[in-house]
Amino acid sequence: MHPLNIVKSRQQVSFTNESATKAFTELLTGRNLQSLYKGFGWTVSTTIPSKLLYLATIDSNQEALYHIFNGFPLEEKNKKFLSSETASVISTILAQSISVPGDIIKKTIMAQGYDKRKAYSGGLDIISQILKTDGVNGLYKGGLTTCFSHPFDTITTRVQ
Repeated sequence: MHPLNIVKSRQQVSFTNESATKAFTELLTGRNLQSLYKGFGWTVSTTIPSKLLYLATIDSNQEALYHIFNGFPLEEKNKKFLSSETASVISTILAQSISVPGDIIKKTIMAQGYDKRKAYSGGLDIISQILKTDGVNGLYKGGLTTCFSHPFDTITTRVQ
């Protein structure tokens, strides 16, 4: 899956309209298979803590919210549903607070050096450059939409 993400990221930052086949071929030309896994380490290093944070918070959130919804005149099944879904939204937003910066770093690594994009010496260099130019907000560029769209995808999946 990761090599396809690299091809997609390169197509998204390309100044020309090129096919996926051409992007994949260019990626392999003069490079080794390691180039297909650029940014993978950052993906793993942020996905695992993100999932752990989600799992660590969802049950306690659900229990706390259930007690809050207990004060409302709702049927028991509705209290359970609301507490479960609200806990999912809160826990997902917390988890995204870790995974969004990792995604920014991953995509920057994937796109570097492509179409005359700036080259970095690694993920830590990317972080320091982002912090210098944009501050902490730079690590969350476009992340607000992720933080607030992903929880509703979760609800839709759970309700179906």
